[in-house]
Amino acid sequence: MRFKIVYSVFFLSLVVCFFLKCSTNATSNNNNKPDTTLVKDSAYDVFVVAGQSNTYWGKGYDSIKDKEVEGIYQLGRLVPNDLKIILAKEPLHHFNPRADRVGFALTFAKLYQTYIQKKNDILIIPCGMDNTGFDGEGWHRKDFLYDNAISRINYVFKKYPKSSLKAILWHQGEKDVNYKNYQQDLDTLIVQFRRDIIGADKNTPFILGGMVPYWVELKPERKHQQQIIKETTKRLTAIGYVDPYLPQKIQKPNNNQDTVHYNADGQREMGKRYFEVYKDIVKNNK
Repeated sequence: MRFKIVYSVFFLSLVVCFFLKCSTNATSNNNNKPDTTLVKDSAYDVFVVAGQSNTYWGKGYDSIKDKEVEGIYQLGRLVPNDLKIILAKEPLHHFNPRADRVGFALTFAKLYQTYIQKKNDILIIPCGMDNTGFDGEGWHRKDFLYDNAISRINYVFKKYPKSSLKAILWHQGEKDVNYKNYQQDLDTLIVQFRRDIIGADKNTPFILGGMVPYWVELKPERKHQQQIIKETTKRLTAIGYVDPYLPQKIQKPNNNQDTVHYNADGQREMGKRYFEVYKDIVKNNK
């Protein structure tokens, strides 16, 4: 009788241990396994967003206007999602995002999604970093920001070779207002981006955004810088310029508050204008 009791207890212990071990292993495996719930092993329509803070620094996040939508993803940068495809949710994974800020990319992507009637999933690759340019180490080829952007973009095309680079959306220039070689270095960056990105060519759309009008108008050298950016369309092919003056000037309720940055409304409007410029380039390239 005692043997039967001991045996039963022993057998019960083995059963309990077995299930505990399975449960532990399952938990461990789940913790170590990458989150693939949003990863789709298919082709993406890819948009690169690069430059400095006006790619993402618009204050005034709105949970309705800036709501994420299914089918628009981003290449994660922040731990634990680095190099993972995750939902494109504000703030996007630029280098130093803040929870109350938005950029133009998500508005752009939503309009593009409607335009293509949800035929493909969209992937945004955020590469913006505040206070960066060509004056010093930053966006020259072989600089950290340039090489980091290229490596992340090409990572996507190596992993998802059927994906297509639709456009590079660029917003930068404020830091380099007094930099004498700006025009040359900007043009060189565009040419090199198109050479270094897998699947890109001289007709890959490259779209540049104009700087905040109020800030620009405070100093003549800023107006000169804006003109250099605008006239990129005359120097290279398949270039678009997003004009913050047309169809009307983008302003804030208080232009003296954070003069150099668009607010969230301004970013959303820029997103709309980026998209209209994109459509024009695609139409003209046909």
